[in-house]
Amino acid sequence: MLKPINRLLKLIEFKGTWVEIKLPTFDDAGHYAYALRMIFAAIEEFFNIGFDQRRLNTQLVGDVFLDALMNAAKHGNQKDLNKKIIIGLWFGRNGVLFGIQDEGDFFRKQSTKELVELQAVFASTGEDSCGIGMTNIYQADEVHVSTEENVLYVVILAESMIIKRHDG
Repeated sequence: MLKPINRLLKLIEFKGTWVEIKLPTFDDAGHYAYALRMIFAAIEEFFNIGFDQRRLNTQLVGDVFLDALMNAAKHGNQKDLNKKIIIGLWFGRNGVLFGIQDEGDFFRKQSTKELVELQAVFASTGEDSCGIGMTNIYQADEVHVSTEENVLYVVILAESMIIKRHDG
């Protein structure tokens, strides 16, 4: 079971709703479409999105989630179809925390942690990247790597992922 970082749980104002999913490793993002639809549905249900004046920014959530998932499959599990990826989702009043853990060691490496977190700083300031291949993930509000747990944590705040509809 994934154990999220308390600081990130406080950021989203976690209220006790969470889910953990174990997926096989695939070498193509299209195979994760079902998991992505489940994620969208869970977020929409938690935030009661649907028939009111708000909608989920599926482009943002999809880009961030698939980028994290594909990096776990490619770099962590080395596309080994026998290895699994564990996804944790924690829901809070202010947003969602994703945790992605593979069966490899990509997120255990201090060098990965430093590159991922440095790139997140560059992305937040509008600076050019420092060259790591994960680009869509930096649309998230916060990115953190736990080398001890081999987990990539990503926070998307409600204000970023929920779009107000405009009539007109």
